[in-house]
Amino acid sequence: AAGPRHAADLARRGRVLNRLISPVRKDTLFVSALAVAPTHRGRGYGTALLERIIAGAQHLGLGVALDAAMEDEVGRKLYARLGFREVDARPTTDVDRELIPVDGLVRMERPAGA
Repeated sequence: AAGPRHAADLARRGRVLNRLISPVRKDTLFVSALAVAPTHRGRGYGTALLERIIAGAQHLGLGVALDAAMEDEVGRKLYARLGFREVDARPTTDVDRELIPVDGLVRMERPAGA
């Protein structure tokens, strides 16, 4: 969809993400993206989505993991309130931030049965 002129940027972005994203354990369901539109935040939609994901993972005997931007304090507090704990942090470099505009990623995990 991006076309050939963007291929090099996509490849560079992929290399940065490969370095930033921690490996996922086999007994863990990984949430690659979760977002609520700014106009709908604060209404419990994010909590409801995550609770549904957690329930499904528990049914399968799996833990849940996700990555949050280091500067996303609101999201990280939500995840902590739902039983997630920070287990790894990987900061971005100045060059990385040209492609991935975050200070870094924090891996948060909620073990199975927690």
